[in-house]
Amino acid sequence: METLTLNPKERKNTTGYKSYLPQTSGSKSVVQIHAIPTRVQARLDAQQAAWILGFSEHDIPVLIRCGLLKPLGDALARSARNYFAAVDIARLGESPEWLHDATQAVSQNWQTKNASRTKGQVGQESLAA
Repeated sequence: METLTLNPKERKNTTGYKSYLPQTSGSKSVVQIHAIPTRVQARLDAQQAAWILGFSEHDIPVLIRCGLLKPLGDALARSARNYFAAVDIARLGESPEWLHDATQAVSQNWQTKNASRTKGQVGQESLAA
């Protein structure tokens, strides 16, 4: 059985990332973990915000529509890419009240969508009969 240990080897760079090069005790190929961030960017995209908050990326537009998340700038168009302030996302992720409200909003959104799909399928089945 092969053991894997991580040894941090800092490189002089401007990206704010530390490089971790794993070493193995066997002669098999070495798995590489290229970079682990040591600081968070000031501006996060929807995928990063979703990961920090513990939601799926497709839940982010629901949270925006419900007014629970506010993107930076005027990215209100559906096709525009939304960015969020990292400090706001971190603050929201530490608030049990906000997490409760956001979870309820996402749950209610999917319940409504699933109910409308079910009604549509029932209507189509009755027309076919």
